[in-house]
Amino acid sequence: MKRILTLFKNDLKNIIREIMLIYIMSGPIILATLIRYGVPILRERFIEKVDLVNYYPLITGYFILFVPILIGMVSGFLLLDERDEGVVQALVLTPLSKRGYIIYRIFMPMLISLIYILILTPFLGLVEVPVLNLIVVALLSMFESPITALFLTVFAGNKVEGLAFSKGLGLFMMAPLARLIESRWTVLARLIPFYWAVESFLVIGEKGFYFNILIGLLIHLLLLFVLLKKFEAKLI
Repeated sequence: MKRILTLFKNDLKNIIREIMLIYIMSGPIILATLIRYGVPILRERFIEKVDLVNYYPLITGYFILFVPILIGMVSGFLLLDERDEGVVQALVLTPLSKRGYIIYRIFMPMLISLIYILILTPFLGLVEVPVLNLIVVALLSMFESPITALFLTVFAGNKVEGLAFSKGLGLFMMAPLARLIESRWTVLARLIPFYWAVESFLVIGEKGFYFNILIGLLIHLLLLFVLLKKFEAKLI
């Protein structure tokens, strides 16, 4: 436990010394504030053309998706820094071990994402969500954080490339919108992990809710397993 706390303190120091990471970590709070106070204003302004109330569930679902991706970006950038500085290789030789280090890097961003989602989603004030359902969706969505972090670490050569890859993730975030159109692309969208957190949120209260959660969990675990293997290979 002491070693985990030491890692956490080091992460905080590294985040505080980089303004970009501070902004990203603050992103969920800033975004939640903009949604809470900005969306109702936009609704009043465009009420004659389109009623944004119809899109409140989608907006909330995307917020639940976006939060762990932001946290995953921070974790990914920290990993890239540690890898470039040789810190990762040094840490895996300490009593913490490679397994302990990887477990920390997976579960810490998941925990932070979970806390953010459970606190900030009700703050949005757009839709009322049963607490149990929100917890279940949050438990699925939090897997986006280690997936994002490992994706950046595995495929990016440095932080500059990592930033470019993180922007590219925006394309995959379009996957949930496939439900708005009926086409063959919907099937492909369902293979993307980002699809399932939003989709599961949108079907809360329906019979297919827990089925979506299960399928989404399996897809997340599969991708996480693949990325973990690639990440571990880089540590050798």
